[in-house]
Amino acid sequence: MVFTRCKYMGVIMRNIEGISFSKTEKYSLFLIHELSDEIKEIIRAQLATICHGENNVNAGYRMYSYKSTIKEFLRRYKDKPENIQIGMIGELLVHIIFSNYFDEYRAVTPYFNLEERSIKKGYDVVLAEVAAPRTLWITEVKSGKLHNNKNATQTMNDLLGTAKRDLDDRLNKENVSLWMEAISGARASFDDNNTMKEAVIDVLANWGDAATDGNYTSGDKNVVLTGVLFSNIVDTVDEISVGRKQENIENEETFNQIYILAVQKSTYIKVIDFLKEEATDEEL
Repeated sequence: MVFTRCKYMGVIMRNIEGISFSKTEKYSLFLIHELSDEIKEIIRAQLATICHGENNVNAGYRMYSYKSTIKEFLRRYKDKPENIQIGMIGELLVHIIFSNYFDEYRAVTPYFNLEERSIKKGYDVVLAEVAAPRTLWITEVKSGKLHNNKNATQTMNDLLGTAKRDLDDRLNKENVSLWMEAISGARASFDDNNTMKEAVIDVLANWGDAATDGNYTSGDKNVVLTGVLFSNIVDTVDEISVGRKQENIENEETFNQIYILAVQKSTYIKVIDFLKEEATDEEL
């Protein structure tokens, strides 16, 4: 099944070679059929900003260059267990999709953990609505290969269910440090002249203050629950099932608003192979 719905809320969205998608107001399904030349060019153009944040990249230091970013990504990726490696590639693809198909949002957390090379301990992605009043969305990404004795649709439901449970758990227990990390990420993500910066940091700080007072709740948070499945697209995730999953979680009233993002690609290996090739290209 190949589909593309290019119009969303009156806006005509770009088509990227190698990607087909269906995007609705409450859920989306993206199929990445191939790592096309256009996707590779997007990675070249956006990887440094995705990983480090706009403010750091705009400073112009070599450590935030594209080539340095690739080498740093590979250092972080190299010795991780396969499930972590899959998660790293899945989250990278989610950043790329947000950057190119969700103009109504702005990612306000860099991909890299800013302090060390371990996997990020905070929220996977925090999104801010571009339009005032800068409503925030907390994103949890779960990635994996096809589960035993399950098809693509069943596995995607598993991944989305895990994302829901993990985010529910994190938002309803002591989480002051997570808000501190999100604030640090927002400072790196925005250029100092961006008018969104202080508004976003203010929302995050208020949530951090609430957590400091012992008020931990998922009930007032908007969330994007994301599954990234690496499996043969011949067995395509069923869009109707994705919509049903969104509706079921919404009816549980665990969160304020829920958006579901489902992504399917045949393998994660081609992405890391491309980055390795780029790292050895002396012309970069």
